[in-house]
Amino acid sequence: MIKLGNSLGHRSIPVAFNWLVDPLSLNPYLYFDGSENVTTAGGAVSSWSQVIAGTNQLNKTLGQLTGDWQPDNASEKSIDFDGAEEDRLAFDVAVAQAGILITATSNGIFAYEVDSDSVSEITALGPAAGYFVSFDLFAMVLLPTTVTDAQIAGVIKYLERETGATMNPTGYIGGYFRARLDIVSFKFGALDFSGVTDISYTFPLMASLTSFPQIDTSGVTNWFYAFLNDTRLTSFPALDTSNGTNFGYTWYGCSGLTSFPALDLSSGTSFTYAWHGCTSLAEFPLLDLSSGTNFQACWSGCSSLTEFPLLDLSSGTYFSECWLSCSSLTEFPALDLSSGINFPSAWKSCSSLTSFPLVDVSSGTNFDDCWRGCTGLTSFPALDTSSGTIFKYAWEGCSSLTSFPAIDTSSGTNFTSTWGGCTSLATFPVLDLSAATNFNYAWKNCTALATMPAISLAAATTSYGAWADCTSLTSFLVTDLDSSSDFYTTWKNCTSLVTFPAIPLTSGTRFQGAWQGCTSMTTFLATGLDSGTNFSSAWNGCTALTAFPAHTLSAGTTFYAAWYNCSSMTSFLATGMDLGTNFGYAWNGCSSLVNFPANVFDNWSPASVSDNCFKSAWGGCTSLSATSVENILDSLATAGVAAPSSGVDIRISYDEGTGTPSIASAVATLKGLSPAWTITLNGVAQ
Repeated sequence: MIKLGNSLGHRSIPVAFNWLVDPLSLNPYLYFDGSENVTTAGGAVSSWSQVIAGTNQLNKTLGQLTGDWQPDNASEKSIDFDGAEEDRLAFDVAVAQAGILITATSNGIFAYEVDSDSVSEITALGPAAGYFVSFDLFAMVLLPTTVTDAQIAGVIKYLERETGATMNPTGYIGGYFRARLDIVSFKFGALDFSGVTDISYTFPLMASLTSFPQIDTSGVTNWFYAFLNDTRLTSFPALDTSNGTNFGYTWYGCSGLTSFPALDLSSGTSFTYAWHGCTSLAEFPLLDLSSGTNFQACWSGCSSLTEFPLLDLSSGTYFSECWLSCSSLTEFPALDLSSGINFPSAWKSCSSLTSFPLVDVSSGTNFDDCWRGCTGLTSFPALDTSSGTIFKYAWEGCSSLTSFPAIDTSSGTNFTSTWGGCTSLATFPVLDLSAATNFNYAWKNCTALATMPAISLAAATTSYGAWADCTSLTSFLVTDLDSSSDFYTTWKNCTSLVTFPAIPLTSGTRFQGAWQGCTSMTTFLATGLDSGTNFSSAWNGCTALTAFPAHTLSAGTTFYAAWYNCSSMTSFLATGMDLGTNFGYAWNGCSSLVNFPANVFDNWSPASVSDNCFKSAWGGCTSLSATSVENILDSLATAGVAAPSSGVDIRISYDEGTGTPSIASAVATLKGLSPAWTITLNGVAQ
């Protein structure tokens, strides 16, 4: 080295020599040289001191006492960091100094402006950010921010010549600057990136980065995670992306981007989550995405987009969540999606769309959640959905839809909540649902639907909540529900339904809340309830029901609140409740019930008796005759089943004007069991 300039200690500071600049001439804050001031033991670095510098010198020392984290100095020219071992060095006192940091490594001499965030540890590329790469660090310099780009270029060239560092990076540089919160901007003007092929994970999670330079990325094929969550970027340069194939998560979460350049993405095949969460992006350019196959969540969360260009997505097969929550989109183009197979949540929560185009989704098999929450849609086109098998939640919450087309659903198997919450849907077409097995909550809360047409649900195995809260439903014409086993809350709160039709429900086992709150239902004609086990609240609140037919409920075990508050019911003819374990509140509030039949409990033989088994079972039955009281207690005495360990009271209300029931023998029998029952009539213990 030519020794010119002023002397500082044992080393001279030369002036710029052509385009070479010794960093000492720029009065650095920090200057570490891998060939100087390194203390080792067996080749492992325990401490590293600065080169003597000028008046800005922070006089810091780097060290590491933990053996597994100590880098090597085998060549005595560089500090060799092993990423797998998570090598790092720590400052003796943390550094909090803004400036231009230059790291001279075995795969690039990188310069970048850093802020004054406190730094306690470094790796081969500067301040540690929790991610480690394997590198040889030849020198590290922190210069004042007043240095020019020309001086930075000169320092880089100087370090290349003097230290043996490699100036221009090549190959894979993944993870180099990942999560570096200190970097404000890059100073890459002097570097040639044309040899780089992979920048996956290279620049993500850089919360302070406000801009990105124009570098040569013509050789890069993998852009995966490259700029993920760089939230302060407001624009992006027109980089050469022509050889890129993988753009998964590339600009994910870049919420500050307001525009996007017309990049060449014609070789790209994967665009998974590529622009997800770019919430400030108001428009999108007409890019060539014709080679793309995977567009999962590609533009999801781009909540400022008001329109979408007519892109060529004809090769795309996967569109799950593609436009999810693009809540400002007011229109959508008729894209060619003919190769698309998967569309789960594709347009979910696009709440500003008022119409939808006749797109080709003929290859689509999965439409799970597809248009869910599109609250502005008033109509829907007759798309070709003939290949679709999964339609669960597909139009759930499309609260402005007033009609629905007769689409081909013949291959569909799952319709869970498909039209749930379509509160403006007044009519429904006769669809082919013959292959479907699951209709749980399928039409729940379709509050404007007046008629359910004659659709066969012959393959249905579960239908719980299917028409719950369809408060305008007056006519129910569905057929072939006899394969369904679960009718939990199926018609709950169908408050306008007057007559329930004579349809067989022979496979049903759970009828909990099935017709609860059907306040207008006067007639109940369903058949085949003898397989039912759970009838809790099944007819609870059916205040208009005048009679309950002679159903045999021989498999029933739970009858809690089954006919609670059926206040118009004058006749009850059900039998066979021999396995019942809980009758709490079963007939409570049946204020018009006069006659309760004899012998109902004669063969009562439950596997166990629930605590509070008959709690308030006949409470509020103010019209019940004295003979009915006799029928109840005589039948229970005949059964001779002992009381549970707690909740042993049999409480009955009745009309005292019908006489005094003759119950002495029955009461004696019931009170003589162990545990014994207690009997209370109109509040009086017997």
